[in-house]
Amino acid sequence: MKRWIVLAALLLIVPQAVAQVVPSWTVWLYDKSSGYVTEFDPQGTTVRTWKLPGIEPFQLIPDDVFVSPSGAWMIYTGQSIAETPYTLVVHEPETGSIRHQVTLEPFGELGNDKPELFNAIYDEARGQVALGYFAAFYGAEPANTANWEIGILDLESGHINTALPAPPQIAQSFTGQHLFSVPVLQRFVDGVVEFAIIAGGTENDPDAPTYAWDIRSDDVQPIDHYTSLAIDLWPPTGEIIFPAQREGFGELQQCAAPGIGHMPFNVVEVYDPAIGNSFPVIAQGDYAPRWAAFVQNGQRILVAECSLIEAHDRLTLYERDGTVVSHYEGQPFISKALGTPDGFVYLSLIDATLYGVHNQILLSALMSVGFVNDDAAQTLLWLDERDPFSLSLVHVQSNVTLPGSYREWQQLSR
Repeated sequence: MKRWIVLAALLLIVPQAVAQVVPSWTVWLYDKSSGYVTEFDPQGTTVRTWKLPGIEPFQLIPDDVFVSPSGAWMIYTGQSIAETPYTLVVHEPETGSIRHQVTLEPFGELGNDKPELFNAIYDEARGQVALGYFAAFYGAEPANTANWEIGILDLESGHINTALPAPPQIAQSFTGQHLFSVPVLQRFVDGVVEFAIIAGGTENDPDAPTYAWDIRSDDVQPIDHYTSLAIDLWPPTGEIIFPAQREGFGELQQCAAPGIGHMPFNVVEVYDPAIGNSFPVIAQGDYAPRWAAFVQNGQRILVAECSLIEAHDRLTLYERDGTVVSHYEGQPFISKALGTPDGFVYLSLIDATLYGVHNQILLSALMSVGFVNDDAAQTLLWLDERDPFSLSLVHVQSNVTLPGSYREWQQLSR
């Protein structure tokens, strides 16, 4: 359920000579089949490789790791012995050390069920991280949807000091429909956690209710900033971009080539905290957005789009005002792209025979696309025969100064 979206498209960009100095950044690639993280620079050189500390006693290697925006913290969980509580590890990648190990104890109505970490989101300015965990009740009757909790971990002390059990008014909205529900944390700023609740197995549900929890007052209120779980947050401005359903922009249709977790969307919207509202900025008619991401230092938007007519996907790069920079189409690729100071990086599947490998069909490739004065250059950073679905991009590390201003959004009218 945690694998959100698998899409189809490979960037085909003719490399061009770039005289200017490429901004400095590195990308972190996590392999859940081994528990190793590898860091690559823009030229594809391996900067370092390390194994997650503290996972040796775990029965299974962690599926997911959650990295803070600065790269200073990494969180993951595991079980040493079946039927025992999960251990949450707080790791400092720079030093290679474990800062904290925390036991996720049963809570509320969970009884002896062991809560599992679903996701985590950081508020580094306050030294805190919000943890969304749950316990599934497979085969249980009747349905119990008060099976989740949001905890606030203090990064300095390692203590979970504040927690929000599933409020009755939220839990009751799922009663009788599903065996369990899951909290999806979306934003944590200034002591307020914004989150959605989805029923187990429903993935990217556009109708998932969203709420804001003020951890100081313990107040929980419904919000409508965004209507998709596939959001991307640009921390310097607090802006959020996401695919959405909006009347007046064409019929809602499923993609001709379905992707895991995809729901029918017809526009890309942005939530602007400066005005406290969201509005549509991109609509493509015969193409529907799967996800959208801030790239190129927040200056541009990359959208994965699927055709509503034929089994075909593409990536489209947009300016903030909705102007199309370029379309990229081709072979299958996996995972959501991550923005870099000069462009973006993504994981792709490449025809193995093109590289002289004949014992398998596809290879896993880590690609980067960089722009200098609108000239694009694509770089193959890494190529490997391992299973692409064991790989995930978890972080881009950069010390590049952020731009002082951005192009204005252009709101679409029906």
